[in-house]
Amino acid sequence: MPLDLKQTQTQRLLPELRITLQLQQAIKLLQLSRYELAQEILEQLEENPILEERLQGIEKKTKPGDLETATPAEAKVPEGAGTPADGDGDAGPGPESGVTPTEEEFAWDRYFDSYINSRQEGAFGRASPEEVPVQDRRLHTRIDLREHLMWQLRLSDFDDEERSVGVFVIGNLNEDGLLMRDEGEDVVGSIAAACESDSATVERVIKRMQQFDPVGVVSRDVRECLLAQARHFAPTNRLIHEILEKHYDDLQKMKFASIARALGTDVETVKGAIRVISRFDTRPGRLYSTTDPHYITPDIYIEKVGGEWKIIINEEGVPRIRISPYYRAYLRKRTRDATSRYIREKLNAAKWFMDSIAKRRQTMFKVMEAILKLQRDFFDHGVEHLKPLYLKDVAQEIGMHEATVCRVTTSKYVHTPQGLFELKYFFSSGLGTADGADVSSKAVKSKITRLLAQEEGGRTLSDREIVAILAQEGIRIARRTVAKYRGQMGIMSSAKRKKMQ
Repeated sequence: MPLDLKQTQTQRLLPELRITLQLQQAIKLLQLSRYELAQEILEQLEENPILEERLQGIEKKTKPGDLETATPAEAKVPEGAGTPADGDGDAGPGPESGVTPTEEEFAWDRYFDSYINSRQEGAFGRASPEEVPVQDRRLHTRIDLREHLMWQLRLSDFDDEERSVGVFVIGNLNEDGLLMRDEGEDVVGSIAAACESDSATVERVIKRMQQFDPVGVVSRDVRECLLAQARHFAPTNRLIHEILEKHYDDLQKMKFASIARALGTDVETVKGAIRVISRFDTRPGRLYSTTDPHYITPDIYIEKVGGEWKIIINEEGVPRIRISPYYRAYLRKRTRDATSRYIREKLNAAKWFMDSIAKRRQTMFKVMEAILKLQRDFFDHGVEHLKPLYLKDVAQEIGMHEATVCRVTTSKYVHTPQGLFELKYFFSSGLGTADGADVSSKAVKSKITRLLAQEEGGRTLSDREIVAILAQEGIRIARRTVAKYRGQMGIMSSAKRKKMQ
């Protein structure tokens, strides 16, 4: 029987979620830190002429409905521009403005010419080097490790062949100041072949360069780096040299008794030598790292005022922005040319951006308020009173989706009387207690740290003893869990801690 095949057109209604560009921007702003938000605002100020930065300490008449990122006094409306309009900018000037917008078209050509000239010559004209403030002339960039070593190489009495080898060696150092090489590679032979030299010359150059500042650079591994520092800082201590030259494996395994027997001395003497070794730098090149340190500035402050906890959103350093009064006044002329359409598009984008910033602030406040409510014991008494908390708990508390809570807590830090914490710190799994309640895993780690810090008189607590002590406090935990938490905190086993005493 032949099939009846034919084409037909039908209509169906299907639910579909489309994420607009504005919604994508709002989601992006949620997960930005305070510093990243400031950078995003600066980019928007450059891209959108409708937005302008509001300077502090300059008064301006405002009325309800103005779209701004904050409410303090700001710049006055320039003469000839009406008061900010509500909605899409079509409304005429408010009754309090007393100013009728001029019908003269804006001179774009003249504006761009003056803008380009001002960018080329600076805000106050072109300045000569002598006019630059002294403090600005003193600024300089830090030299990196390679520049520092090259400076020392040029001042050394190497011949041309040795200096060529030294330049090649400096170019093959990693950030720690050690020679980069593949596992099992004969690095001396490789350098000799590349520089058309011999292995003896390369070895001689490496040994001399290891005494450059910082001492220990140009080493092939950590052991050689420590040896170079031992020869420089402890040249007469043969015990340190022998430990590094002949017993480095036992040193890594902390077999102090084996080292003492092999060297014919006592364990305490070996420990004294190892304490000196522990002060050596295994990454000497990091002293000349040009990577700027990353300082954490809190996004939120939690303070107790009059017996009540207060939440303060930190907006220091974040530019305060507003809609340009001039462009609002320009749109009131009700023209429908290309310029007006462009300005209207930018105005809508600016409104959405500022609304997204306000929404971000509100969401951060709600999330922090929920965390403060659910972790009140932590803020009142400390880390050991931290409770298990999940994203869904906060999401249910504030009536938002878990994904939103996750974005808000990303890369955000809060300053509390207990210290500085990332918002994600307050979320953790829980362990059971004798009374049926749960205790946070972070609280258990804090208790373990406290117990180990109280070790005295050469006595060290084993993992099994820690389990017993926690059980007396009503916390049920397995020995392997204690070992796992101890390892995560970088704490050695009881046997190794005892050897270090």
